[in-house]
Amino acid sequence: MDGDVSEGGDDETMNIDLKKVAPHINQIIIAVSIYEFSQRRQNFGQVDDSYISIYNEVSNSKEPLYKYELNEDFSSCTAIEFVKIFRIGGQWKIEAMGIGHNGGLQDLLDSHM
Repeated sequence: MDGDVSEGGDDETMNIDLKKVAPHINQIIIAVSIYEFSQRRQNFGQVDDSYISIYNEVSNSKEPLYKYELNEDFSSCTAIEFVKIFRIGGQWKIEAMGIGHNGGLQDLLDSHM
């Protein structure tokens, strides 16, 4: 994903086919961070119209299951753990997280070590 701005609609998209996830993987955390945040001196409060949405492609719903407006709720953050998709008893579940980090992607990764 490159962060380039598109004309209307979403700038970046990601599709996850949970049927293809290896059986030993029990959770997936979807996160977003600002590339070179310290050099740019930037946080999500300074990025116009930044948001993350998650949809259920199977149901083809136009309404997101979850949506975070990043420049409001996470205005001082440079990386955000958005949602956790986890497997329990062979079924996939989703949990909103909304955990902000101020040290970019490395801070987010360090929090899971």
